[in-house]
Amino acid sequence: MDMNSLLLTIHVITLSLSLLATVTMVIMALFSRATPFLARRTNLFVTGLGITLGVILLIQMPLGMRCLELTAYLVVFSLAYRFVSMRSTQLARKTAATI
Repeated sequence: MDMNSLLLTIHVITLSLSLLATVTMVIMALFSRATPFLARRTNLFVTGLGITLGVILLIQMPLGMRCLELTAYLVVFSLAYRFVSMRSTQLARKTAATI
């Protein structure tokens, strides 16, 4: 397996895991469930790794549409991550206030 194939495989796996985790966290937030801090940080790391590998791949083989897709994913992920973090913080404060 050459280096580009390895990078592409890891890129696809990390962004797939990121997508799954992000959707799960958004659903949890919508149902007023706080997401664990470690889960959010791990998802942030995995997404960062996947995006970094995507950027490396784009530098080696620039494809206009792929670059647009990666940028769109980054924007959507950032908005979803912010929503989940804010919602988890609200839920934690609400729980602390009732104790």
